[in-house]
Formats: sequence, C-alpha cells, structure tokens
Amino acid sequence: MAAFNGGFGAGDDMRRPYRPNPQVSRKPHLQDNYDDFDDDFDDDFDDDFDELPQRRSAASSAVSTAESYMNRYAKLYRDDDDDDDFDDDFDDDDDDDGYYGRPAQRSSSARSSKPSGRFSDGFDDDDDFDEMFSPRARKQPVRAQSRPRRDEFDDFDDDDGYYGRATISDNGMSGGKGGGVPAVFAAYFNDDDDMMETRSKKNRSTTQMQRKTRNIIITAALSITAVFCITALVVYFSTMRVTQPLAVNSALASLDEQSSYSMLKYSVDDELATKTYTINLDGVTSTFRLTDYDFRLASPTEGKKDKLIEISGADGETITQTITTEGKFTFNETLVKEFLQNVAASKGGTPMIEPVYTIKNDQLTITDGSDGYGIDYNHFLSELYNRIANDSADPINVTMQTTVAPEVDIDAIYAEVKCFASDAYSTTDAAGNKTYVPDVVGKDFDLEAARRQISAGGTSWTVTLTLTQPKVTLKELRAPDCPDLLAEFSSNFNAANKARSQNLALAASLINGMVLQPGEEFSYNDVVGERTPERGFCKATVYSGEGTDEDYGGGICQTSSTLYYTAIKCNLEITERTNHRYTVAYQDAGTDATVSWGVYDLKFKNNKEYPIKICFTVKGGTITCQIYGTEDGITAYFGFLEMEVYNWTTIYKKAQPGKNNQAPQLGKKVKTYRIVELYGERQSKTVENVDTYLPLNKIVYTDSLPPGASYS
Repeated sequence: MAAFNGGFGAGDDMRRPYRPNPQVSRKPHLQDNYDDFDDDFDDDFDDDFDELPQRRSAASSAVSTAESYMNRYAKLYRDDDDDDDFDDDFDDDDDDDGYYGRPAQRSSSARSSKPSGRFSDGFDDDDDFDEMFSPRARKQPVRAQSRPRRDEFDDFDDDDGYYGRATISDNGMSGGKGGGVPAVFAAYFNDDDDMMETRSKKNRSTTQMQRKTRNIIITAALSITAVFCITALVVYFSTMRVTQPLAVNSALASLDEQSSYSMLKYSVDDELATKTYTINLDGVTSTFRLTDYDFRLASPTEGKKDKLIEISGADGETITQTITTEGKFTFNETLVKEFLQNVAASKGGTPMIEPVYTIKNDQLTITDGSDGYGIDYNHFLSELYNRIANDSADPINVTMQTTVAPEVDIDAIYAEVKCFASDAYSTTDAAGNKTYVPDVVGKDFDLEAARRQISAGGTSWTVTLTLTQPKVTLKELRAPDCPDLLAEFSSNFNAANKARSQNLALAASLINGMVLQPGEEFSYNDVVGERTPERGFCKATVYSGEGTDEDYGGGICQTSSTLYYTAIKCNLEITERTNHRYTVAYQDAGTDATVSWGVYDLKFKNNKEYPIKICFTVKGGTITCQIYGTEDGITAYFGFLEMEVYNWTTIYKKAQPGKNNQAPQLGKKVKTYRIVELYGERQSKTVENVDTYLPLNKIVYTDSLPPGASYS
C-alpha cells in the first residue's frame, strides 16, 4: 500500500518531491511490475485514499487477497540488501519507521501484521490490523468488515467513498483488468470504468472550488470582524477609561497612535454634537448645547496614551502599540462664561473680573480684579463633565453666589514675564526650505519691590522692566531675503491692443526683481532705458500737445503709474514724479506718474532700514506691482480732494489720412494726501500732490463743417 497523510483533506496535493531512483537489487521478474506499481499507484492513490468507489461487490475479494499480497512483498524487501537505502531515499517524513510509498512490511511474527509508517496512525490497538485480516475476520460479511476500517481513514463523507483519483489501466501486476495496481485493488478499477473516473474528477474539481469559495468567504468575514472589533475597542475606551495592554492578531497592527486618535475623535466629537442640557437657575431654564460652544476632543498631545495593543513582529519579538485612549475636552471658554453671565443677569448677577497685566515697551501694568455675583464657573463645569462622563441628560441646577476674584499672584506673573534674550536664527531642511526662529527680548523686574508695591494697596500698579536686546534680530536675519510683502497694487489694460500691451509688459520685465538697498534711489528711465524699436518697443497711443498720438513706447506710463501707487502704499520717499497732461482711464486722478525719455522721470528712495525688492507680473489684462522687504508695521494710502473741474470743447479739423476722431474728457484739479498708519493706528496725514489735468477736447476730422462751425 502507498502511504498517505491523514491530516490533509480531499484534493490536497501530497505528491512526494522528485528524488533519484535508488539502486535497489530486486528479482528481475518482479522489477518491472514493482516500478509500474510504484509510479502509477503511488501517484494516483497516494493523494486521496478515502474516496475509493463504493464497489461493495468486489470488497470481499480484495480483503481475501490482501494478506497474501503483503506477505509476498514483505519477503521481497526483507531479502533486499539495499532495503534501508531505498527507505531513506523515498521517505519524506522524519518518522522512525522510514516508510514512504511502498507496501508495508510484515513482521516475522505471525501475529504482527500492523503496517509501519503513516498507516500505523490509523490503528490505535496492536490487534486491529491483525483482526482485520485474521481467518475469523475473513469469514465475516464483507460490508460489515470493510466499512469501519474505511471510516478511520475517510476525512470527508463523500458520496463516492473514493479518496483520490482513478488509476490509469495497463497490463500491470494483476495480469488482467485493473492493471497497474495490486490485485487487492484490481476489482475497483476496470477498463470500462471511464464513467466512474470522470465522475471522480468532476467531484474533486467541485470540491476544490467549493473549498476556495469557502476560504474567500471566511477571510472576508474575519476582515470585517476585525474592523468592527477595532472600532468597538476604541469607542469603548472613551475619555474616562484606561486599560492594560491587549494582545491582538498582527493584522490589527495598522491601528497606530494617529489612527487611534482619529477614530476616537470622530466618535467623541460626533457624540458631543448631540448633547443638550437644561440649566436651571431658580426656576429659570436655559438650553446649553455643546455644539454651540465648540466642545470637542482635544489634540493627541493633550490626551492620555496607553500601551493598548501588543503584536508579534517578523522575528517573533513583541511590539507594543501606544494609542490614545483618554483625552481632554476643549471648548470656547469665553462663550461659556458669557452664557453663564447672561443666565445670571436674569437674576441681577454681575460678572467677576480677574486680575490682568499688560506690557508696553519697558512698562508692566498690573490691574486688580473685582468680585462678582453670579454662577460659579468651576462648579458648573464639574457638573457638566459629570453628565457627559456618565451619559446623563439630567438638568444642571445652579445657584447664584458671590464669585470672589482671585488675588494678584505676582509670583505667577514674574514666572510668565521673565525671560532671557536670545538671537534669531534660521534652519534649512534637505529640500532647501528655510525656517526662521525669532529673536527674544530679555525681560526682568525686581520681584520683591513689586511685591511690596502691591502689598501697599491699590487697584493698579506699574513696574519698570529691565530689557536685554538680542544681538541678532529676526528683521536683520531676514532682511537680505526681503521675505515680507510690504505693498501691492494692480491696474487693468486692454489686452487686445497688442502693441501697447507689449510695451508695458516689456517695461515691467526690465524692472522685475530689482533690489534697492537702504537709502538707494530708483530711476524709472535709468532702469527701463530709451524706448526704441531696436529694444523691442512698439508704436502705440501716447498723449501729445493736442490730445493723443502714436509713438514708440506708448503704454509704459501705466507701468510707471502702477509702480508709483505701490511706492506710496509702501510709504517710500518720492523724489520725482509728474502727472499726465490729461487724466488716465486706468487710475484715479492724482495717483498717476508720466514718464518720457529725457523729459519726465519717476524716482523714489528706499527709506527703510532694510533692502526692498520690486516685482512685476503681467497676466491677461492686469499688471501687478509688489514690493517686498522686512515687515515694519507701516502702511500708507491715498486721500483725495477734488478742487476744480474743467469742461471740454469741440474742435473741427480737416480730414487727414490715419487720423481718427478723439473722444472728450473733463479736466480736473485734485489734491491728494498721504495717510500713514503704524500697525493700523494713524500716524500722519500730509499733502502729497496738487495736480491739474487739462480737459481733453473733442476733435472731429471732417470735410463738411456744420453750420456756424470753423476749422481750428
């Protein structure tokens, strides 16, 4: 018989690995028959012994010949000098008997018929095997004798009773039908058993598919169960619970600290959003909804972390996962206090004011608090926390009482105010990103003197601070990079006018990126240069003595006017500027700056402590100027006063080739102011310009004058 592993199920591949044929000396007339038996029967029968077809009619003959068959081969192998080597070469398992893939040897004892190797596992009693083949057993009915033995080896209650696959028939040991297997099994395999062989393969294929389907379903069910278990686990450990480490399957290792906090926060915040409580003050009820006061779970750093999960690593080591299991509430304290004050106000309550202190320059001002009459804030929070923790919706009963303001704690103030000076510095990461750390001005004061001053009485005290300046400030450190946007202004233009658009964009590109050091003066004409076709400037509309005309560089005045407006917002010192002859459409009167090569220029100085950088962008129909530098809190803007308005007239001229009619516009006289603020507080208001703009007359080019009109 071929050995099999009773631990596998139907369809599992139990084929032995390839090994070289052992050099075994056998009797010549049996060598070929044994090879046929070893190759065909061992490969075919070894997989699935328990699914033998229920061929009850042949069982009696099979049992009757089994003993003689085994005796015959047992003798053959006992006589073989190389029997031990043969066993070792074919034995896959490290069992003591060395048995693999050949008929079991019988002991020389007449009573010892028990098979060796893996077959021995099927017989718990030494007499079982002998009784099966004893003369008394052979006289018993075949069905009664064979079925119990099959049940010991049959792992599955298959309908066909066959464990394995059919053996291909040839002219083997039995010399007739069913060749290729020992005679004890020949009756089970006939040449005409094709239908049985097909059915066996079909059943086996169906069994494999069913098993795969079952495994997929089981795996999916286990995964879903794991997710639900983790969710339930985290939700269970609410903000009032802690636990000991819990050993779990390594599949749950993805529950790290961040994901545990996210799951906990999602659950807690969602639950808090549904909480509403009734506040009862002497019969006056108010509704307190947690969501109105931004109650939520605090950040992970404010929560408690426990070693909740232990998993096994790849090398068998124990890995403990630390996750957030307990957190703190956070909420808008100001809104909660206002709510309690409003509730108390219905009963004549007044708010309690706590002591405060402020620092301005080198002066520390401390103001005493005052008592109030209202609801005890800490008592209310304690009752509220208790309701939340116990999932209680009971009303919160509060009473009015005098709320005593705490005394001035000068030691606590000293601990908060005192600090040492430190220089600003910067760090740069691998990606080249620079991070600045600001400087700190050192502060200190005489603690004992301040204590004596407060003890003497009063409601407000001023203490002089000793300041220590750092050697390197943040402004100084960042200055070369011009990191802060100081001012910005944009104006619009007609992008369809290609020539004019090209001119203003070219001028902007020549200025873009220019850096002015402190005290350095900027000149528009020096930077942009002469407007010539060789330098890329085109002919476009410009203002002339009679109105408009065409010239190279038309449109660049919009670039200079945009820069001028930005310089005013940055509060730079303007050293030269001239308004246009006529008002312009893209900016308000009094905010423009005309330029003309060799005639009019725009100039200003960098009056800042640190360098500034001028940047331009032109996109679509918008030109934008930005000035960067080091933030100093100073901003400025224009103020306007329109003083006079001048009307236009109509002028007739003879028609000329290339000349078009000119639309009119009013003339103006405008006064502009520069208003300067420091961190939002007005510092000054000064006159910047008083500009006069001529009216732009209406010009009509015609060969036919209207009645009473004349050519100009």
